[in-house]
Order: sequence, then structure tokens, then C-alpha cells
Amino acid sequence: MPTNERAGRPVDPSKDLAIICAARRLLFSEGASAVSIEAVAKLAGVSKVTVYARYANKEELLKAITETETAQLMIGLNISPQKQSDVKDALITFGTHLLSFLISNECLHFMRMLGNPGCFPTDAVNQLYAMGPESTHTQLVQWMKDAHAAGLVQIPQPDKSAEMLLGMLFGIDIVRAMYGQPCIRHVETVPEHVEWVVNQFLRIHSVEGESTFSES
Repeated sequence: MPTNERAGRPVDPSKDLAIICAARRLLFSEGASAVSIEAVAKLAGVSKVTVYARYANKEELLKAITETETAQLMIGLNISPQKQSDVKDALITFGTHLLSFLISNECLHFMRMLGNPGCFPTDAVNQLYAMGPESTHTQLVQWMKDAHAAGLVQIPQPDKSAEMLLGMLFGIDIVRAMYGQPCIRHVETVPEHVEWVVNQFLRIHSVEGESTFSES
């Protein structure tokens, strides 16, 4: 059914933001099952028609939330590096955004809910995984392929190297979170840890005889 917004009224950006923020809040606090058109409309302070004008169903809402989160995490890798210092800067920015997000209280709560089918039905889990972690890994792999092709780093096996970098960033804090244990890293220690990880990663993957990566 066409709505006034679809029929020509300009879309209100503030409503777009309110809808996404409301859907995100429900997802991270109560799980995918709580993300309904009705609940999002109520929390966002808009009509159901306004939400339906943008998202036809829950799946589209989940897709929008995940794409928004992933885009924010991938900021560091949006620009193709032109020199070795660009590689380091990009990975540090990426790692800092990613790790800060993963150890946040809302994300830890989210991860602990994932095993509860009442909060996260299997279809929703599969959808969120494909558009979240899997998409992030795929984009990181492609970025590493491009950096390798440009001769800035030596990454002949980007799939494995991407997993190596992610593992170095996370350590076993993800396992701690699964068991309800506190993470050993905190927001204030993330920058130092990420820089150390990136330095070690680039030492392993430097172009022989040409590395200008520093430990500063």
C-alpha cells in the first residue's frame, strides 16, 4: 500500500535515524525476536506506516542494522593504501573500531544471548552471521589481497592471514565472554593492544628488504 512518504513527501532523515537506533537497541538488549515493526515504531516514536515505508519486514530491519554496524567497523579499510604507512594506519583504525565494539557491554550481552533460541531463532542467527562476521572477514580478505597486489605487504594467503589478525586482536576474550567471564581488555587499553598486534602482524607480512614499518 503506497504511503504519503512513498508518494512524494520527502523522507525525514531524523525518522530514518530514530528507526535504526530503535531497532538496534531492541536487537542488542532483547534479541532478534524483539525486533518487530510494531516494537520499533513504538520505541522510535513513529507510526508503523512510517517504518513499513522503509522496511517491509524484520529481515530488512536486521539487514539495515547489520550493514550499518559493519560499515562503521570497516571505516579503516575503505581507502586503498598507497604506501606502507597507509597499511599500518588502516589496520590500526580497523582493529580499534572492531575490538572496542566487541568488548563493549552491549556486544558482550548480545553474544551471550545468541545461544538462546527464544531471543535469536536460527534463521536470524544465520542472517546476522552472514551479514556481520562473515562479511567483515570477506572484506578484510579482499583488502589484504589488494595490499598484497600493490606490493605493500607480503600476504600470499589472505584468508589465513585475515584469521591470524582477528585472532591476535581478540585473544581469548571471546571465549571468556562465552563463559560469562570479564574480558581482560578494557576500552582504555584497546589502542595500545591494537598497535602492538598490527606491528607484529606487519613484521610477519613485510615485503622482504623493503619494510618501513616501525614499532612507534
